[in-house]
Amino acid sequence: MAKKNVILFNGGAALIGQEVGMLDLLREVKGVTLDPAETFVAGLSSGGLMVAVVNATLGKNPPITWETFKNEILFTIKNDDIFKKKLIPPWDTDPLRKTLTGVLNERAGYKQIKDLPFPSAILTASRGANRTCWINNAVSSIPSGDNTILQQIRENALQVDLVDSLMCTSAIPVLFPSPKLGYELNGSQKYVTDSSGEEARFLDGGTFGLFKRLEEFFKAYQETFENLYFITPNFFGSNTDFEEYSSELGDSLSEEHEEELLEVSEYFTRLNPFFLFFRRLRQFNKKFGLAKNMYTCEPQIKRFPLLNFETQREQYELTMEWGRQNPDQIAVDI
Repeated sequence: MAKKNVILFNGGAALIGQEVGMLDLLREVKGVTLDPAETFVAGLSSGGLMVAVVNATLGKNPPITWETFKNEILFTIKNDDIFKKKLIPPWDTDPLRKTLTGVLNERAGYKQIKDLPFPSAILTASRGANRTCWINNAVSSIPSGDNTILQQIRENALQVDLVDSLMCTSAIPVLFPSPKLGYELNGSQKYVTDSSGEEARFLDGGTFGLFKRLEEFFKAYQETFENLYFITPNFFGSNTDFEEYSSELGDSLSEEHEEELLEVSEYFTRLNPFFLFFRRLRQFNKKFGLAKNMYTCEPQIKRFPLLNFETQREQYELTMEWGRQNPDQIAVDI
Protein backbone atom coordinates (compact mmCIF):
# COMPACT_ATOMS: atom_id res chain seq x y z
CA MET A 1 0.00 0.00 0.00
CA ALA A 2 1.38 3.39 -0.99
CA LYS A 3 2.29 5.91 1.65
CA LYS A 4 0.34 9.11 1.33
CA ASN A 5 2.82 11.97 0.95
CA VAL A 6 6.45 12.78 0.34
CA ILE A 7 7.38 16.39 1.00
CA LEU A 8 10.63 17.86 -0.28
CA PHE A 9 11.62 21.23 1.20
CA ASN A 10 13.95 23.31 -0.93
CA GLY A 11 16.52 25.65 0.57
CA GLY A 12 16.18 29.40 0.63
CA ALA A 13 18.24 30.81 3.52
CA ALA A 14 15.97 33.38 5.20
CA LEU A 15 12.89 32.54 3.12
CA ILE A 16 11.59 30.04 5.68
CA GLY A 17 8.37 31.97 6.29
CA GLN A 18 7.27 31.24 2.74
CA GLU A 19 7.71 27.49 3.14
CA VAL A 20 5.82 27.57 6.43
CA GLY A 21 3.03 29.45 4.66
CA MET A 22 2.93 26.99 1.77
CA LEU A 23 2.68 24.08 4.19
CA ASP A 24 -0.21 25.80 5.96
CA LEU A 25 -1.93 26.39 2.61
CA LEU A 26 -1.55 22.74 1.65
CA ARG A 27 -3.12 21.71 4.94
CA GLU A 28 -5.81 24.41 5.11
CA VAL A 29 -6.87 24.75 1.48
CA LYS A 30 -5.83 21.44 -0.10
CA GLY A 31 -6.58 19.19 2.85
CA VAL A 32 -3.10 17.64 2.99
CA THR A 33 -2.53 15.71 6.21
CA LEU A 34 0.83 14.88 7.76
CA ASP A 35 1.16 11.68 9.75
CA PRO A 36 4.44 9.95 10.64
CA ALA A 37 2.93 6.66 9.48
CA GLU A 38 2.09 8.05 6.04
CA THR A 39 4.48 10.91 5.31
CA PHE A 40 8.17 11.15 4.42
CA VAL A 41 9.90 14.54 4.69
CA ALA A 42 13.27 15.63 3.32
CA GLY A 43 15.01 18.96 3.00
CA LEU A 44 18.21 20.77 2.20
CA SER A 45 19.61 24.03 3.54
CA SER A 46 16.78 25.91 5.28
CA GLY A 47 14.56 23.12 4.00
CA GLY A 48 16.49 20.84 6.34
CA LEU A 49 15.45 23.13 9.17
CA MET A 50 11.86 22.67 7.99
CA VAL A 51 12.27 18.91 8.33
CA ALA A 52 13.20 19.39 11.98
CA VAL A 53 10.27 21.78 12.49
CA VAL A 54 7.75 19.34 11.01
CA ASN A 55 9.04 16.62 13.30
CA ALA A 56 8.87 18.80 16.40
CA THR A 57 5.41 20.24 15.75
CA LEU A 58 3.24 18.02 13.57
CA GLY A 59 3.67 14.50 14.87
CA LYS A 60 1.38 12.84 17.37
CA ASN A 61 1.54 14.61 20.75
CA PRO A 62 4.23 17.03 19.51
CA PRO A 63 6.54 18.63 22.10
CA ILE A 64 5.97 22.03 20.45
CA THR A 65 2.72 23.05 18.79
CA TRP A 66 2.73 24.41 15.25
CA GLU A 67 1.21 27.69 16.38
CA THR A 68 3.77 28.03 19.17
CA PHE A 69 6.55 27.51 16.66
CA LYS A 70 5.20 30.22 14.39
CA ASN A 71 4.38 32.82 17.03
CA GLU A 72 7.13 32.30 19.58
CA ILE A 73 10.04 31.16 17.40
CA LEU A 74 9.67 31.92 13.68
CA PHE A 75 8.04 35.35 13.87
CA THR A 76 10.35 36.58 16.62
CA ILE A 77 13.67 35.45 15.17
CA LYS A 78 16.42 38.03 14.66
CA ASN A 79 19.50 37.98 12.49
CA ASP A 80 21.55 37.88 15.68
CA ASP A 81 19.89 34.51 16.41
CA ILE A 82 21.44 33.12 13.22
CA PHE A 83 24.83 34.71 12.60
CA LYS A 84 27.23 37.48 13.45
CA LYS A 85 28.89 39.12 10.48
CA LYS A 86 32.65 39.34 10.20
CA LEU A 87 34.69 41.62 7.99
CA ILE A 88 36.06 38.59 6.19
CA PRO A 89 33.88 35.46 5.97
CA PRO A 90 33.04 32.94 7.16
CA TRP A 91 30.67 34.57 9.60
CA ASP A 92 30.08 33.34 13.13
CA THR A 93 27.19 30.85 13.22
CA ASP A 94 27.40 29.98 16.90
CA PRO A 95 24.10 31.88 17.39
CA LEU A 96 22.38 29.45 15.02
CA ARG A 97 23.74 26.46 16.91
CA LYS A 98 22.52 28.01 20.17
CA THR A 99 19.06 28.64 18.67
CA LEU A 100 18.76 25.10 17.31
CA THR A 101 19.98 23.57 20.56
CA GLY A 102 17.43 25.54 22.55
CA VAL A 103 14.51 24.59 20.30
CA LEU A 104 15.33 20.99 19.41
CA ASN A 105 17.44 19.62 22.28
CA GLU A 106 15.95 21.53 25.19
CA ARG A 107 12.31 22.15 24.18
CA ALA A 108 11.61 19.22 21.86
CA GLY A 109 13.98 16.69 23.43
CA TYR A 110 15.40 15.62 20.05
CA LYS A 111 19.15 15.02 20.01
CA GLN A 112 19.82 12.46 17.29
CA ILE A 113 18.32 11.56 13.93
CA LYS A 114 16.71 8.49 15.49
CA ASP A 115 14.60 10.77 17.74
CA LEU A 116 12.62 12.17 14.80
CA PRO A 117 9.09 10.69 14.63
CA PHE A 118 8.64 11.18 10.88
CA PRO A 119 10.64 9.20 8.33
CA SER A 120 13.05 11.99 7.45
CA ALA A 121 16.17 12.95 5.54
CA ILE A 122 18.41 15.99 5.99
CA LEU A 123 20.79 16.61 3.11
CA THR A 124 24.31 17.95 3.36
CA ALA A 125 27.24 18.09 0.94
CA SER A 126 30.70 16.67 1.48
CA ARG A 127 33.54 18.14 -0.53
CA GLY A 128 35.72 15.27 0.61
CA ALA A 129 33.30 12.73 -0.86
CA ASN A 130 32.21 15.14 -3.62
CA ARG A 131 28.70 13.89 -2.99
CA THR A 132 25.42 14.90 -1.42
CA CYS A 133 24.76 12.92 1.77
CA TRP A 134 21.26 11.87 2.84
CA ILE A 135 21.34 11.73 6.64
CA ASN A 136 18.16 9.84 7.42
CA ASN A 137 16.23 7.52 9.70
CA ALA A 138 14.44 5.58 6.95
CA VAL A 139 17.00 3.78 4.77
CA SER A 140 20.21 1.99 5.74
CA SER A 141 21.09 0.64 2.32
CA ILE A 142 22.00 3.72 0.24
CA PRO A 143 25.01 2.75 -1.89
CA SER A 144 28.25 4.25 -0.61
CA GLY A 145 30.86 2.27 -2.54
CA ASP A 146 34.26 2.51 -0.91
CA ASN A 147 33.83 6.14 0.10
CA THR A 148 34.84 6.48 3.75
CA ILE A 149 32.63 9.48 4.49
CA LEU A 150 29.48 8.00 2.96
CA GLN A 151 30.11 4.67 4.69
CA GLN A 152 30.34 6.28 8.11
CA ILE A 153 27.16 8.27 7.59
CA ARG A 154 25.29 5.20 6.39
CA GLU A 155 26.49 3.01 9.26
CA ASN A 156 25.86 5.60 11.99
CA ALA A 157 22.95 7.61 10.58
CA LEU A 158 20.54 7.03 13.46
CA GLN A 159 23.14 8.24 15.99
CA VAL A 160 24.08 11.38 14.01
CA ASP A 161 23.74 14.54 16.09
CA LEU A 162 20.62 16.39 14.94
CA VAL A 163 21.94 19.91 15.52
CA ASP A 164 25.20 19.03 13.75
CA SER A 165 23.23 17.77 10.74
CA LEU A 166 21.29 21.05 10.60
CA MET A 167 24.43 23.14 10.93
CA CYS A 168 25.87 21.17 8.02
CA THR A 169 22.82 21.38 5.75
CA SER A 170 22.61 25.16 6.27
CA ALA A 171 26.34 25.95 5.87
CA ILE A 172 26.12 28.42 2.97
CA PRO A 173 29.38 28.20 0.99
CA VAL A 174 31.87 30.95 1.79
CA LEU A 175 29.56 32.87 4.13
CA PHE A 176 29.13 30.20 6.81
CA PRO A 177 31.85 27.92 8.22
CA SER A 178 31.92 24.25 7.19
CA PRO A 179 30.99 22.23 10.29
CA LYS A 180 31.94 18.76 11.45
CA LEU A 181 29.32 16.02 11.67
CA GLY A 182 29.18 14.21 14.99
CA TYR A 183 27.64 10.91 15.97
CA GLU A 184 27.53 8.68 19.03
CA LEU A 185 29.30 5.30 19.01
CA ASN A 186 29.31 3.04 22.05
CA GLY A 187 28.56 5.97 24.31
CA SER A 188 31.38 8.15 22.93
CA GLN A 189 31.22 11.23 20.70
CA LYS A 190 32.81 10.67 17.29
CA TYR A 191 33.08 12.72 14.12
CA VAL A 192 32.86 11.60 10.51
CA THR A 193 36.37 11.40 9.04
CA ASP A 194 37.79 11.18 5.56
CA SER A 195 40.04 8.42 4.23
CA SER A 196 43.10 10.03 5.83
CA GLY A 197 41.47 10.06 9.26
CA GLU A 198 40.97 13.84 9.27
CA GLU A 199 37.61 15.14 10.48
CA ALA A 200 35.45 15.77 7.43
CA ARG A 201 33.80 19.12 6.85
CA PHE A 202 30.40 19.64 5.30
CA LEU A 203 28.53 22.24 3.26
CA ASP A 204 24.99 23.33 2.55
CA GLY A 205 22.80 20.53 1.21
CA GLY A 206 22.18 22.42 -2.02
CA THR A 207 25.85 22.93 -2.86
CA PHE A 208 25.89 20.33 -5.63
CA GLY A 209 22.34 21.02 -6.81
CA LEU A 210 18.75 20.14 -5.94
CA PHE A 211 18.28 16.84 -4.12
CA LYS A 212 21.25 15.16 -5.71
CA ARG A 213 21.24 11.36 -5.31
CA LEU A 214 17.45 11.42 -4.97
CA GLU A 215 17.30 8.49 -7.36
CA GLU A 216 19.70 6.39 -5.26
CA PHE A 217 17.82 7.19 -2.08
CA PHE A 218 14.33 6.35 -3.30
CA LYS A 219 15.48 3.19 -5.05
CA ALA A 220 16.76 2.05 -1.66
CA TYR A 221 13.64 3.30 0.15
CA GLN A 222 11.35 1.14 -2.02
CA GLU A 223 8.21 3.07 -1.16
CA THR A 224 5.57 4.50 -3.47
CA PHE A 225 3.53 7.57 -2.62
CA GLU A 226 0.20 9.03 -3.57
CA ASN A 227 1.53 12.59 -3.74
CA LEU A 228 4.88 14.35 -3.88
CA TYR A 229 5.03 18.02 -2.93
CA PHE A 230 8.11 20.10 -3.71
CA ILE A 231 7.86 23.19 -1.47
CA THR A 232 10.07 26.11 -2.37
CA PRO A 233 10.20 29.86 -1.69
CA ASN A 234 10.06 32.44 -4.44
CA PHE A 235 13.66 33.16 -5.42
CA PHE A 236 14.86 35.64 -8.02
CA GLY A 237 15.43 36.16 -11.74
CA SER A 238 18.63 34.86 -13.27
CA ASN A 239 19.39 38.24 -14.82
CA THR A 240 19.52 40.05 -11.51
CA ASP A 241 20.84 37.53 -9.01
CA PHE A 242 24.49 38.63 -9.04
CA GLU A 243 23.65 42.33 -8.75
CA GLU A 244 21.20 41.72 -5.91
CA TYR A 245 23.60 39.69 -3.84
CA SER A 246 26.55 41.90 -4.64
CA SER A 247 24.58 44.74 -3.10
CA GLU A 248 23.31 42.65 -0.21
CA LEU A 249 26.77 41.39 0.71
CA GLY A 250 28.67 44.52 -0.24
CA ASP A 251 29.18 45.60 3.35
CA SER A 252 30.77 42.27 4.21
CA LEU A 253 32.91 41.41 1.19
CA SER A 254 35.49 43.81 -0.17
CA GLU A 255 36.65 43.98 -3.80
CA GLU A 256 39.46 41.51 -3.08
CA HIS A 257 36.77 38.93 -2.37
CA GLU A 258 34.99 39.20 -5.69
CA GLU A 259 35.62 35.52 -6.43
CA GLU A 260 34.00 34.51 -3.14
CA LEU A 261 31.03 36.75 -3.92
CA LEU A 262 30.64 35.09 -7.31
CA GLU A 263 30.69 31.67 -5.65
CA VAL A 264 27.91 32.70 -3.25
CA SER A 265 25.83 34.04 -6.14
CA GLU A 266 26.34 30.87 -8.16
CA TYR A 267 25.35 28.78 -5.14
CA PHE A 268 21.98 30.52 -4.79
CA THR A 269 21.43 30.20 -8.53
CA ARG A 270 21.95 26.44 -8.26
CA LEU A 271 19.09 26.23 -5.76
CA ASN A 272 16.65 27.38 -8.44
CA PRO A 273 17.26 25.18 -11.53
CA PHE A 274 13.73 23.84 -11.36
CA PHE A 275 13.48 22.87 -15.01
CA LEU A 276 16.31 20.35 -14.80
CA PHE A 277 15.19 19.07 -11.41
CA PHE A 278 11.61 18.54 -12.56
CA ARG A 279 12.86 16.70 -15.63
CA ARG A 280 14.90 14.40 -13.39
CA LEU A 281 11.86 13.81 -11.19
CA ARG A 282 9.61 13.00 -14.15
CA GLN A 283 12.14 10.61 -15.66
CA PHE A 284 12.68 8.81 -12.37
CA ASN A 285 8.96 8.67 -11.66
CA LYS A 286 8.19 7.24 -15.08
CA LYS A 287 10.72 4.44 -14.58
CA PHE A 288 10.28 3.64 -10.88
CA GLY A 289 6.85 4.98 -9.89
CA LEU A 290 7.79 7.24 -6.99
CA ALA A 291 4.44 9.06 -6.75
CA LYS A 292 1.10 9.03 -8.56
CA ASN A 293 0.94 12.83 -8.45
CA MET A 294 3.78 15.36 -8.23
CA TYR A 295 3.33 19.04 -7.44
CA THR A 296 5.45 22.13 -7.07
CA CYS A 297 4.38 24.62 -4.40
CA GLU A 298 5.88 28.11 -4.80
CA PRO A 299 4.23 31.36 -3.70
CA GLN A 300 4.12 34.16 -6.24
CA ILE A 301 4.96 37.06 -3.97
CA LYS A 302 7.55 39.81 -3.95
CA ARG A 303 11.20 38.95 -3.45
CA PHE A 304 12.78 39.07 -0.03
CA PRO A 305 16.49 39.33 0.85
CA LEU A 306 17.98 35.89 1.34
CA LEU A 307 19.98 36.86 4.39
CA ASN A 308 17.49 38.94 6.37
CA PHE A 309 15.80 36.59 8.84
CA GLU A 310 13.66 39.35 10.37
CA THR A 311 10.92 39.29 7.70
CA GLN A 312 9.33 35.93 8.57
CA ARG A 313 5.90 37.22 9.56
CA GLU A 314 5.58 39.37 6.43
CA GLN A 315 6.69 36.49 4.20
CA TYR A 316 4.21 34.17 5.85
CA GLU A 317 1.28 36.57 5.70
CA LEU A 318 1.90 37.47 2.04
CA THR A 319 2.17 33.78 1.17
CA MET A 320 -1.11 32.99 2.94
CA GLU A 321 -2.89 35.93 1.30
CA TRP A 322 -1.66 34.91 -2.14
CA GLY A 323 -2.63 31.25 -1.65
CA ARG A 324 -6.15 32.00 -0.41
CA GLN A 325 -6.69 34.23 -3.43
CA ASN A 326 -5.18 31.71 -5.84
CA PRO A 327 -6.06 28.24 -4.52
CA ASP A 328 -5.51 26.60 -7.91
CA GLN A 329 -1.84 27.71 -7.87
CA ILE A 330 -0.93 26.33 -4.44
CA ALA A 331 0.02 22.94 -5.89
CA VAL A 332 0.86 22.90 -9.60
CA ASP A 333 1.54 19.70 -11.54
CA ILE A 334 5.20 18.98 -12.24
